[in-house]
Amino acid sequence: VIEPEPAEGVERDVAEATEPVAVEVIEPEPAEGVERDVAEATEPVAIEAIESDATDNTEETTIESATRNQSRNIGPGGLVIEEGVVIGYVGSGEEVVIPNSFENKNVYKIGKGAFQDKNQITKVVFGANVMIVDDDAFNNCTNLAVVVPSKKTDFIGKRAFKDCKSLYYIPINPIHPDLLVQTVRVKEECFAGCESLQVFPFEYIDRASTRAFVDSGVLAANLTNVTVIKEAAFMNCTQLRALTIGNECNNIEKNAFAGCSSLKNVIIPGNVFSLDSGAFTSCTGLEYVQIEEGVQSMYGTYHGLDEDAEPGVFQGCINLKTVRMPSQFFTIGPRCFKDCVNLTNINLPTELRSLEMVAFSGCRSLKYLDLSNLTEIDTRVFEKTGLEYVNLPNATKISWNAFRDCQDLQTVVLSDQLTELDQDVFRGCIKLKHVTFPGTIKEIPYGTFAYCESLESFIIPEGVESLPDADWTNIGAFHECTSLRTITFPSTLKRIGNRTFSNCYALSNLQLPETLESIGISAFRRNWNLRYIYIPSRSTTIEQDAFFETAKNNHLNSYDDIVIYGHTGSAAESFANSDDHCIFVDINGQPAPVTGITARPYGSGAVTIKWDPALNVDGYFIYRRVGSTGELEYLTLINKANFTDFTARNNEWNYYFVFSYRKKADGTIWSSPMNRYGYGQPQLGEVPSIKTYQLGHQVAVGWQKVNGADGYAVYKRVEGNTNLIYLGSYDASQLGMIDMSPTCGTINYYFVCPYIIKSDNTQYMIKPSKYAYRVMPEPQIGRVKSAYAKQYNHYVAVSWSNAKVAGYFIYRKVEGETGLTKIGQVDGFSYYYYDVNPVKNKTNFYFIRPYVVKKDGLYLAPPQYYTKVYASVKVK
Repeated sequence: VIEPEPAEGVERDVAEATEPVAVEVIEPEPAEGVERDVAEATEPVAIEAIESDATDNTEETTIESATRNQSRNIGPGGLVIEEGVVIGYVGSGEEVVIPNSFENKNVYKIGKGAFQDKNQITKVVFGANVMIVDDDAFNNCTNLAVVVPSKKTDFIGKRAFKDCKSLYYIPINPIHPDLLVQTVRVKEECFAGCESLQVFPFEYIDRASTRAFVDSGVLAANLTNVTVIKEAAFMNCTQLRALTIGNECNNIEKNAFAGCSSLKNVIIPGNVFSLDSGAFTSCTGLEYVQIEEGVQSMYGTYHGLDEDAEPGVFQGCINLKTVRMPSQFFTIGPRCFKDCVNLTNINLPTELRSLEMVAFSGCRSLKYLDLSNLTEIDTRVFEKTGLEYVNLPNATKISWNAFRDCQDLQTVVLSDQLTELDQDVFRGCIKLKHVTFPGTIKEIPYGTFAYCESLESFIIPEGVESLPDADWTNIGAFHECTSLRTITFPSTLKRIGNRTFSNCYALSNLQLPETLESIGISAFRRNWNLRYIYIPSRSTTIEQDAFFETAKNNHLNSYDDIVIYGHTGSAAESFANSDDHCIFVDINGQPAPVTGITARPYGSGAVTIKWDPALNVDGYFIYRRVGSTGELEYLTLINKANFTDFTARNNEWNYYFVFSYRKKADGTIWSSPMNRYGYGQPQLGEVPSIKTYQLGHQVAVGWQKVNGADGYAVYKRVEGNTNLIYLGSYDASQLGMIDMSPTCGTINYYFVCPYIIKSDNTQYMIKPSKYAYRVMPEPQIGRVKSAYAKQYNHYVAVSWSNAKVAGYFIYRKVEGETGLTKIGQVDGFSYYYYDVNPVKNKTNFYFIRPYVVKKDGLYLAPPQYYTKVYASVKVK
């Protein structure tokens, strides 16, 4: 008998080594279908040392196992033990007890695959000397429910308990004095697929290995002693609700918590240097993230823009609302917050150096970000976000598709710092109306403002030299800007490229600069409202179909002639004469008529009219007619393209006619023909109808459109109260809103007031007489089901589960005291609070009290609701 050397850290018992050991040979029953040899049963069995197979995932048939184990040392209960190592099991019992020793050897190890696929086993108790559970030891023991390790067990190998779907109890507690370090090393996939394992003593591990707990059922992970969380360590732990990452942790690798859909709140301590790609991707229940000072980067991998690229750190966290970031943060990597569709609140760090591609793509609830410190905007960073206003005072480069399809974006301000602009940057921003564009850009690339349906006017600044050619794969810079009426061209412009303004249906007049050298193929194709073009240069080249399908006559379903103003003998005249739908007029001839007249109410007795500036004119005559049969009366002569009539007749249709004119050399006036007019009434009408709908503890309000309104202001009044409560203003395209805090137990009345914005930027609003109401029932107040508190430096962060109420009061009780002290209040969108003045050297208890709004004030949860759930922390 040769005794192996004891494992490191295990003392050898001298008495155990010297006492004789009775060796009992137990022959297993033959496998089904295998005949038993009589001679074999009566002859003594030779005991041979058989090496355990060193390869992972060894598979044996029942016949091979039964035959081979006849020559092994069979221990109690059908255990096959060699040199202190359990290498197999031929028993049939459901419960297995590993002995302390066998044949004078301490049983210190459970070997590779020793119990693999033994589905009859339900419970295993380790002997006192078992230190090591080797690779695949209990792999796929699907009925194994309870494992009782020894106090020496400090190593669990790869896939040791993988797919033990019934395992729910394994109280690891490595506290034996023989152990140098009282922690357990858990290797790759050791508990993968243990879907019943809800509780695990994470405080005894210092490293969460790759895929160690993937697809397991853990409910809470207190990783206070863990220094590194390896790749996919907790991936798809869909029941994981509470996560504590300790200050010892310095790295969270990719996909570490991917798919943990029950996580609500995450706090990343400052010792974590960086978060790797996909660390929390698809955590669909995650609502709040706090990243503390010290964390510097959230990385990701590029792999181009393919759909199979590795996900960003928080990509697909569809319920993430709030992210608190440190000031000293340098890199937000690719796809970091991609498709976080409910993200509304995030502070970009002041020291942020790199915001990489697709970082916020798809964050459609993100309305505002302070981008003033950014110098570069990477590819697709803000694509499909909900941003409404963008100001980039320090940006020098904006990469392609950076703000593409931001369908709520209305205003963009770019500064003279900008020197590089890629294609399609603002493509598909359908609400974009106001753009401040710098002259430091020499060309506006193709697709830059394509499909910006609300863009009505654009000033191309001095310094821009080219609007480059589009082709069949890249569309023009202003393609299908369907509301674009006026373009101001700079004196530096030399070329308008192919298809630059194609499908700009509202563009009516063009006053091109004298520096213009060429107009490309189909540059103004399908500009259906375009009728007058002013070309002052004698040498401007006009290429094929530059004005194809312009001046559409909808009544006749045909195309009218367009008028080109130019110099006699110029290239413009040659083009006009060669096109059957063009009429050439000498630049010194008759002025162009006015187009695009609109009239809108400005208040009581007032109407504002606007029109497109006419070409080759010195001013305009304004006439009015009241009603369909009134006389045409002269109002004024002006030299700008708008006018407000303060003598308009209330409750009557006022018709306005505008004639352009030009002074001749002899001082006489040459007037244009009148073929357009605008009309309007001085006052706005009321909202035709209003409706309300109850949505839980909320009320949805909807209304019908009012023609001519710029927007709507919504007010509420509660029964018994004459005061109106302002709820908010909404633009003309929004015909509904949600009251998040209606008053419960009474009637809520809702009023919608249409308004217009006057030329001085003030509002003219219609006083409402119509309303809708909703009776809100007595509230069934929600409960906070869980709470958590943790100290960070000088303050305590408290978080809790969402009770879906109007708000929360936060109370604190200090160890040794009896009463509760109210320390704060937050609204129903917040599930966290920071106590900046906790009582030091004592345990602080925190209680969260939800409330809803009632007619007579706030309705607070009764004590029995909120005193049962609390969070506590010993403040140092």
